[in-house]
Amino acid sequence: MKRLLIFAVAVASSVHDASALQTSLSTATDIRNAPFISNIRRVEGYAYLDDLSGYDLIFNKCIRVKIPNNGDDDEEGNSYFANGRYHAQYQNYASFYLCDKYSTCGSCDFSTEYVTDLITYLEASIGYVQGMCTSCSAYCRRRLEEGEEEEEEEEGKNYDYPNLDCSTCAKQCKNLSSNNGGADETNYLECQAAVENNGIQYYSAPQCGGDNNNIIIGLYYDEDCTVKTAMELDYGFSYNTFKLMEDSCMDCSSGLCADLYDESLHCVNGYNKNNNADDQDMPVCKTAKSTADRTYSKRKKQLKFMPLVILVVMLAFFFLFGSYTYYVRHKNPLAEPLSGNAAPTELPPVT
Repeated sequence: MKRLLIFAVAVASSVHDASALQTSLSTATDIRNAPFISNIRRVEGYAYLDDLSGYDLIFNKCIRVKIPNNGDDDEEGNSYFANGRYHAQYQNYASFYLCDKYSTCGSCDFSTEYVTDLITYLEASIGYVQGMCTSCSAYCRRRLEEGEEEEEEEEGKNYDYPNLDCSTCAKQCKNLSSNNGGADETNYLECQAAVENNGIQYYSAPQCGGDNNNIIIGLYYDEDCTVKTAMELDYGFSYNTFKLMEDSCMDCSSGLCADLYDESLHCVNGYNKNNNADDQDMPVCKTAKSTADRTYSKRKKQLKFMPLVILVVMLAFFFLFGSYTYYVRHKNPLAEPLSGNAAPTELPPVT
């Protein structure tokens, strides 16, 4: 019984620690620290980065922003009539963070969320990951063929993809080299006529969707791809390129980040600090602030079930312990009682 009490105390402590860990992570995601202070130019209190070569870029999330409408001939602010009712029109955006180059996207500046048009981001980042996989295929194969001695000589040289890791990139890029295992989603980045059904012409383009608000190729009612349907373009996409783009830590010294940085909205607490656009008419930064970050929502979702799992384990333990005790006490009538106060059972006389 003493051991049982010790185990119960230990498990209860684990439940408390798991809850504390979940609270700690939840708080950490709300902290907006800016660890990078070099190579900056301050304009009206906002720090612009003049040199991005010391940074990496990581995708954050896909964002749908409702296009404001002030018309009087619609319903509830929805301006586009299709399939028997009015629909709202949306513009798709992608957001990203900048990270310390030497942390492999482990230390990022979450004080500023950079938001740009989704197609613009896809064209830039897909070009990066495709080039990375081409380099992986050529460079890592050559290193393997030339052996460890050549590998040591190659260290320290400046390549187009400094984050290239030969121990992992081959696996990451395998599906890309086999044509994605299905239709290639990168051929459908532009809004284009897709399918016709029951007299309705549908158009296809990237959009925010899926279980985790990932980027997919969806169907739209209009030729500008602003009024989405509830359907995807069913061409058997594996989305391997999109997935690799969403998970890759991309090096800014490759030239990827400069245009994205200059053209994006620099969202700080729901307001654009870049002077390239007015965020009043199109509330991009406010929408970005209210949309959960993809990077952390997955992690917190996994952690919130941990206390429940531990509780189930505890209940299972007590059930098995009670079952075993009952079994021992009733299996052999000559067994010694568990209580030390009870008298021992006498053996029957021999006849």
